[in-house]
Amino acid sequence: MKVGILSVNMHTKGLNFACPVHTYAFQQFLLANQIDSVVLDYKANYYEDFEPRHPSEYYARKCEDLQRRKPATEEERQDIESKLALMSQKRDSYAALYRERETRYDKFQDFIETYYIKTEECYDAALLEVLDPGCDCYICATDVVWKNNPSLGFDRGYLLGSRCMENKWKLSYAASRGYFHPYSDQEEAVFFHYISDIDRISVRETSLKEYIEDNSGLQARVVIDPVLFHGREFYEKISVKPPEEHYILFYYAEERSENTLQQVLRCARRYRLKVVELTNLPLREGILKKYKNINSVFRYDIGPDEWIGYIRHADFVFTNSFHATCFSIIFRKKFFVGSRHGDKIAHFLDSIGLSDRMIPEEPVMDWTPKNLHWRLKRPFYRFQDLTGIGVGQPPLQSRIPYRQVEKRLAAMRAESTDFLLSSIREFEHSQRSARDYDSFKRTLRYCIRYNSRLKNRAFRWDWTAQDGTVRSLKSGSYEYTPREGIVANDGSAHFAKNRFLLEGYRFAGWNLRIRIGVHWFWYLNDGTFCLMDTYNKSADRPLRIFRDEEAVPFLPFNQIGVAVADALWQKDKGE
Repeated sequence: MKVGILSVNMHTKGLNFACPVHTYAFQQFLLANQIDSVVLDYKANYYEDFEPRHPSEYYARKCEDLQRRKPATEEERQDIESKLALMSQKRDSYAALYRERETRYDKFQDFIETYYIKTEECYDAALLEVLDPGCDCYICATDVVWKNNPSLGFDRGYLLGSRCMENKWKLSYAASRGYFHPYSDQEEAVFFHYISDIDRISVRETSLKEYIEDNSGLQARVVIDPVLFHGREFYEKISVKPPEEHYILFYYAEERSENTLQQVLRCARRYRLKVVELTNLPLREGILKKYKNINSVFRYDIGPDEWIGYIRHADFVFTNSFHATCFSIIFRKKFFVGSRHGDKIAHFLDSIGLSDRMIPEEPVMDWTPKNLHWRLKRPFYRFQDLTGIGVGQPPLQSRIPYRQVEKRLAAMRAESTDFLLSSIREFEHSQRSARDYDSFKRTLRYCIRYNSRLKNRAFRWDWTAQDGTVRSLKSGSYEYTPREGIVANDGSAHFAKNRFLLEGYRFAGWNLRIRIGVHWFWYLNDGTFCLMDTYNKSADRPLRIFRDEEAVPFLPFNQIGVAVADALWQKDKGE
């Protein structure tokens, strides 16, 4: 059995250090247990045409697109201005990190090329509707793979819901939805539609397990992240020792953590240690440079192996990152965790008895004659200052009960790996029952348009305004959109009667192209599909030619953006 792994790994906009590492850890565990696997080179739907080595160029294009827009209302103008300010900030921030970003990206690629067994083809959810990687089982593995993007929805590939995965074994391992925004009824229906086809479901947080089980008849297991499959010796082999010695590591991911920052400053002053600042945010000099009495160094141009090395050799670790927390425990570090959206870190620390490593949010300083402590408004809580200023025994020097922690982790690891391995072994020796996927696809509706294809200003047409609209495209062709252009994907719709007219030519039928995501596919003569960008007229099967008013075929896809019928023309005899 060949296992295909889908995870957030190679294509992350922020080049998050942990992403390539947790996939490496997962695949190495499978290999150690004689399970053949391949990492799918996969781009999520939110990745779009992002340029990872030079993000400033991507955001510059976004700014240009926004500047060309002409708002029709004051609300639209304000929305454009808000988006333009954000895109401009990202463009300028990445431009200031141009060389450092190149170095960081190259190091990520080196790590992936060195340690992964991966596909040569780069996929996304749309390509997986047509191109089959040839695996017998698919696993979406860990991290925030089940996030609902406000504008794009769920990524179907991570939900194992693309066509090539149909009637293949499916498993989710330590899937997370990230910071949760309540789903609409429609979003919830989509989510459960896809995960109901996953044969074994495991998640990273108890809250997600409870959500799934409370709102469906499905069962879910809570398992540990795959970086915890391995001990420190495994990571020591790939870690790179940093040039700094005796330092505090301050690593924050996705968002700044103010309460963590304040504790870093106190710890640095108390122990007179240098601070190494790391982040995936596009900052030129970090946020510690403005504190003149703090000895700090900011590093953006490092790779995943160097990041592991910085955690391994740190005296103290302050972070709001889930995976940095995991590695702090693996390397038995003195660590504290600051605020972050979501509950994944809090759940994990609670499960291993280390909730006291969390730094409370919204602190208000309160001096007392004998002690310095923080009083929190809600809930009321007394939290001793981590640096121990004015305290006899600094809490940072207190021992973390790592023997107890590791016993708990060992038990959790045994349960998690048993779930993973026993599921795969069962798949290897069982036949998955065939399921009906077409019934859902027949409920889809999409827009169909008609293109003159030839670029000729002499085209005429006799469609009226009541029929629909005809517009001239930048390509030079004309496109007709029927007023009732939305059709059902159940085979009941019919192509419109052609009314494009061009003197000296006669209409010869329609070719059909379908857009799924950002890709266009041709409908071929045998009912299969081919990516338009790679279609070879001499080598591939011919395109299907549809007659006027012929039935529109059922399209066996889980998503259809739009379909376009391209007109074919033949010169009249005697011309």
